[in-house]
Amino acid sequence: MTVTINLDESIHALRVLLEDVAGAAGRNFTGVGVVVARKSVHLPTFPIGPPFKDDLSGSTASVIASVSVPDSAHHDGFHILTSSLKISAMSQYFSPPVIESMEINRSTKFGGRYLAAAFGSKIDGVLLTGIATQALGVVVFYDGKEM
Repeated sequence: MTVTINLDESIHALRVLLEDVAGAAGRNFTGVGVVVARKSVHLPTFPIGPPFKDDLSGSTASVIASVSVPDSAHHDGFHILTSSLKISAMSQYFSPPVIESMEINRSTKFGGRYLAAAFGSKIDGVLLTGIATQALGVVVFYDGKEM
């Protein structure tokens, strides 16, 4: 079964989600990274911290915001989302291959989360990646490009 997405709507929805996470996490927001992927894709990930056992019944934004603070064991890494922006895995070390030919926006300061999102958005089966940080705000990537 092929998953069809409307790219503009998906980018907008991911931006709104990341803005909601940052806003709900408040002053202690540590930043966040997400990977939106097809269910069948194998991602280069490894779980960070203890197994995530919190309740996933809340909205995606509220669950991610609740762990995006320094005292959470799950504030680090990337959270993996389905194409409908539902959580499929929390707090994953995400290690996509480096793409040396990729053009990186060097006009702003960035770090490892930014690069992982940029490189990871080129993985077959990854629909979008996104980050929200205090320094950069919300950044969404599609196919290696900052949208």
